[in-house]
Amino acid sequence: MTDNSRLSIKIESDNAKSTSINIDEKLFDHPVLFTGDLHTRRQIMRKKHLDKYLQLAYKHRKQIQLILVCNVDGLTTDDDDYDGNSITSEYLTLNQYNKILSGLRHEGFDVIAYFDENDFMKDVITQKYKMVGERKLLVLNSAQKGTKVGRKSLIPSFCDLHHIYYNNSNAYIVSLCRDKYCSGCILENRNLPTPKSWLYRYGQGWLLNDKPDKNRKVIAKLNFETSSIGLDNNSIFTYDESKDSYIKSLCEQYKQDVIIQEFIYGYEIEVSFINEKSTYVFPPMGIKMKENELLGEQILDYTIRKDHPYTFYDFSEVSTYIASEIQECTKHVII
Repeated sequence: MTDNSRLSIKIESDNAKSTSINIDEKLFDHPVLFTGDLHTRRQIMRKKHLDKYLQLAYKHRKQIQLILVCNVDGLTTDDDDYDGNSITSEYLTLNQYNKILSGLRHEGFDVIAYFDENDFMKDVITQKYKMVGERKLLVLNSAQKGTKVGRKSLIPSFCDLHHIYYNNSNAYIVSLCRDKYCSGCILENRNLPTPKSWLYRYGQGWLLNDKPDKNRKVIAKLNFETSSIGLDNNSIFTYDESKDSYIKSLCEQYKQDVIIQEFIYGYEIEVSFINEKSTYVFPPMGIKMKENELLGEQILDYTIRKDHPYTFYDFSEVSTYIASEIQECTKHVII
């Protein structure tokens, strides 16, 4: 899902027919079932699925040459950055990078590490990896230097060209999912709940001259960015045409389209999943600030994302019913 978007879901209860409502405190008017050992069963299922893949990886670790390609704040050099929020908020810290690297090596994996995509691609092109013999190359990638649209598709596309395995989605899917407006239109077309959205094109203005209704509360986001780049205290506002100058300036500052979405008051939730022959959706994880689980109108803006003063919690402890609905919704998004 797009960064800082609240989900809305369809629920059915004794008090309402199928109704689209926001995930906020209003939902708790509906009956919710809490059981003590349900949480324990969920933890066991989660561990079972993770252990399955850990055991599979451990079994084949001697047949794999892992290649870690990640941008690291302070180590990766990049002259292409924004004048506003820096793209380094998307980079790993050196501490995070070292934890990943040492953890893999501790488990017996042979890992070659890179801070820069160019160095990895150069070594492939110059056939450095002939030395690994029969082992299969597997790239673990989070690299995305620069500010251009589709930049995170570089390594998946390069790996496909050279028949190298990698952990990302393919180049097309990576770029599609980073296009908030287009991916949202696909979900909406499949009758999945999405925030009402409008697109302000860089250098062109409102797409199809369609804009929000006057006095609608909205949030402005960079259409192709992640990690809350471009989000600050000015990003949420009540729309009227006088706001067009602000939206236009945001486009010009970051040289890309801006998506305007209806602002949904509620919880901030992230959902992870594993998708192979069947899909396993992990329990939704909520984000809380200073022990506040219901963020309401607070968003994870650029400063909060970069400084990371927030923690995660199992949202099923707030509501098993809503958590289950979110998991089902996620399955439909994946299919």
